[in-house]
Amino acid sequence: MEDAGSVLRGYYDAVRQRDMRKARGYLADDMVFEGLFETYPNADAYIATFTQLMSIVTRLDVKSLIGEGSDAAIFMEMQTTEPVPATTLVAEWHQVRDGKIVRAVSAFDGRPFAAMFTPPQDSASDERAIKSLKDTFAKALLSGNASLRASIWAEDGTVAPPQGGLFTGRVAIERHFRTEAPSITPESKATFSNYRIRFVSRDVAFVDCDLTLQHVRGPDGRVAPTVPVSVTFVAVRRDGAWLIQDERAHFKTTPGG
Repeated sequence: MEDAGSVLRGYYDAVRQRDMRKARGYLADDMVFEGLFETYPNADAYIATFTQLMSIVTRLDVKSLIGEGSDAAIFMEMQTTEPVPATTLVAEWHQVRDGKIVRAVSAFDGRPFAAMFTPPQDSASDERAIKSLKDTFAKALLSGNASLRASIWAEDGTVAPPQGGLFTGRVAIERHFRTEAPSITPESKATFSNYRIRFVSRDVAFVDCDLTLQHVRGPDGRVAPTVPVSVTFVAVRRDGAWLIQDERAHFKTTPGG
């Protein structure tokens, strides 16, 4: 039976000849490939993506291949053309069983390839998700649900409300929100508008918007017909969900007010 180094050499000889059918024969059906951007759970899924990558590879130069027992490692220089013109050093560790590659782990500088393997950001969907945070805020404010209102913040988030002060952490934020309950009347309304959202990265957004409060009770007990508030916050995506990380809000002043 071939040793791990010979199996890996045969595999990459086939790849360099662009005979992907032959290369597939060196892989166990349940082979797992752990890449920089994605893990492929079987040989067919991996070879399909690798075949796509090879369509832009112009040179694959094996620098070193080392085999020991059931393990083998390869170091190679890969040159690619558009849409990713780059020369990249790739290192891979492979495990071989019964003459077939059963596992591979790849490491390389993935920055030039990120656009190929990272889905484009659905900005419209993310904007809707961020706006829905404030829909939840308004609903919870009017219903007096301080826990729901605080739940849209990150655990270590902060808020500086328009009345002043700074509250850190979801527990402290919820505690503060409970003190605001007396300001809400049966006629109260809360409306967010004029969103301006800028994505700093795929998972971080800088947002400012307007909050209009109607028929809310002030500290003096009087009900104000309209209270305009300016809101600025940083939204972050955590485990697939958008949350508020830090928020600062200020009462708007009118000319001469």
